[in-house]
Amino acid sequence: MLKIGVVGCGTIATLITKAVISGKINPKIVALYDKNRHKSEELKKLIDAEICDSVDELVSKDLDLIIECASVNAVEETVSKALNNGKDAIVMSVGAFADKNLFLKLYNLAKEKIKKYIFHQVLLQELMPLKPHP
Repeated sequence: MLKIGVVGCGTIATLITKAVISGKINPKIVALYDKNRHKSEELKKLIDAEICDSVDELVSKDLDLIIECASVNAVEETVSKALNNGKDAIVMSVGAFADKNLFLKLYNLAKEKIKKYIFHQVLLQELMPLKPHP
């Protein structure tokens, strides 16, 4: 089973957690981090996962995948640290890639580490499929 860590414990992380609980997706959420610890504690009420005190602590765990759900400001740190610790990463805050230099930096790091970082569309399609308007 895929073991994941989640950075950012707001609305998107809650949707992912509820999808795991409902069986829509089948990973195990192992670790949570949010710079506002109370958000991690609130999300932990839904799922048994360890609360971490930093991105460094989270990426050091035995995880297969890191999902960034925090903000455009968290993308560089989260993805760089995930890749440098041998983890794949999904980026939900894709607005960060308006910065072409950041995109290229992370893309090249992923190629160097032979890892993946995935944009959010695949995950969002699974969680919230588009439905036609009436």
